Amino acid sequence: MKAAILYATSNPGKIREIGRLFGFHGLEVHALADFLPGVTLDPEENGSSLGDNALIKARAYAEAVSAAPSMRGRSFVVMSDDTGIFIDGLHGEPGIRVRRWVGRKMNDEEIIEHCLRSMSGISGEDRAATFRTVLCMLPVSADGKVGEAVTAEGELRGHILEAASASRRSSAASTTTANAPSRRPYRSSGGWWGGET
Repeated sequence: MKAAILYATSNPGKIREIGRLFGFHGLEVHALADFLPGVTLDPEENGSSLGDNALIKARAYAEAVSAAPSMRGRSFVVMSDDTGIFIDGLHGEPGIRVRRWVGRKMNDEEIIEHCLRSMSGISGEDRAATFRTVLCMLPVSADGKVGEAVTAEGELRGHILEAASASRRSSAASTTTANAPSRRPYRSSGGWWGGET
């Protein structure tokens, strides 16, 4: 029997997108509400790297769910990720602090607007950027013991568009998915990030 996969995120768009991709392989991805209805987690991502922050999220979810009586005798895997965008023309900003770029938590629309405003007057190669993600998998055994984390890192080179598309969606979920190298043009679902895969 395959272990349940718990995605350590409160973003329903990401859960839908990753659930769809994993579904192609017969794997089911669960939200926290599937195991702990009515419970929300928002661990402080105060690590010094993407890997640190991904592990902070995974551990918080693993500890909360493994302590639930309904999970006794059931193994599962917590999956988490953390993503950063490193923009050449902004000296690597916002880096690992995308969501808190201005010192407070921002939603997707605010991030896009702040990015485009910050890049006003920046053109050409200075709009190049690296989109980097670390994925963390943390197994939890049926007796509630949290195992060793396994991480993987990937990056995608692209550029920040001059303006967001009119059809941008607030979930921006597909900007966190992996892209196979095929040299095809792409745009993020938010309509502000582009390049070639």
